[in-house]
Amino acid sequence: MKFSTFAFVVCFSFYSGLALALEFQANLGLDSAYKTKVEEWSFARTTLEPQVEESFMGDSLKAKVSFLGWYNGVERLDSSQNSPVREWAFFPKDNYLSLETKEYELSLGTRVFSHGETFGWLKPDWINGRIYDDSFFMDEDLAKIGVLSAYFKVLFGQKSVELFFMPCAQVFSIPQPWGSFSFEKTQNFSTACFETTEFGMRFSDFWEQMGVEIKLMYLHHLSRVPVLSYDVAGNRYLIHQNEMDTFFLSANKAFGDWVLRGDFTYSLEFPFASESSLAVETEQTLGAHIGVDRSWGEENIFLFQTHTYYNKSFKTLLLASAHLEYSIFDPLLTELTLLRGMNNDSYWYEAALAYRIFDLWKLKTSVSHLEIKEGPFGLQSPKEWRYYAQLSYQY
Repeated sequence: MKFSTFAFVVCFSFYSGLALALEFQANLGLDSAYKTKVEEWSFARTTLEPQVEESFMGDSLKAKVSFLGWYNGVERLDSSQNSPVREWAFFPKDNYLSLETKEYELSLGTRVFSHGETFGWLKPDWINGRIYDDSFFMDEDLAKIGVLSAYFKVLFGQKSVELFFMPCAQVFSIPQPWGSFSFEKTQNFSTACFETTEFGMRFSDFWEQMGVEIKLMYLHHLSRVPVLSYDVAGNRYLIHQNEMDTFFLSANKAFGDWVLRGDFTYSLEFPFASESSLAVETEQTLGAHIGVDRSWGEENIFLFQTHTYYNKSFKTLLLASAHLEYSIFDPLLTELTLLRGMNNDSYWYEAALAYRIFDLWKLKTSVSHLEIKEGPFGLQSPKEWRYYAQLSYQY
């Protein structure tokens, strides 16, 4: 088993007498990972994530370009099976032109939006696209895809109103699964731009006397989580996606070093798989994600969250997650992540060690064990172990 990762970060800033600022940053990585159970495979991934930002007119006008691309070299121990990861991939991130003042902001292009208060894989982010290749490996921010949008924000002191318009449907991009199964998409909407659109509005405020930040949002959108049903006759999985309306309430309040956070959703036409995973239904669904976290020192953080989905047809899905990052001594950082079903047997455990070398190099290795048995999305995974390692250099 061989692991090798190299990451190189270059940052460059240039300022001229014409009040123009150009910033460039690029991340280049060579990664290796290894998975066991079901079928054994490993891959070597080369990733590139460049980012360019340029400012004009005293920082009022900005242009930003960024994307994520990779190439996967897959080494399969069982050559008769399908590849679980796509070979080439390209994903847009922030590629937009924006006009910003103290009172408003207007942008056009693809953009990754900040959304929600809680953290992790189960965060209810229904506005950004998401990469579903190796989702347990991928960092939360890395997995987000920019959406083509027109965005407008108006500030009224500590209050703000944001308007979102996405002219093109955010259709799932799913790689071919491993094993002898295949995927086929099912949808009842047009994928042509301006025929199936997404739009929404968000209101934010800070209640100073109570120390509470609150956000209210309405969004008409396509479902963001792929829901699967199994077609027995065709020996294939069907991916379901549909239009839906969702109302959001997000809030946070600090208590010294501790912060209490919550994301609450009420969705109409929420898709979910039947308990047999042979059909997909839609129904009004409530979601509640509540967590508390504490940060101390420069690198230490602890968070605990509960995640709940409820509707009348599908039994309540309740999970809890915890994450700890703790510096045992100056160059060594430990990370522990736990996700456990409270009323089901699904789980995901991950342990990682990160060691800094001369403050520039960082070596990180992790091992995870997971099993997903049931849920409203039809996503299931048998018991398996995954190993990953990363060596990075930042200048």
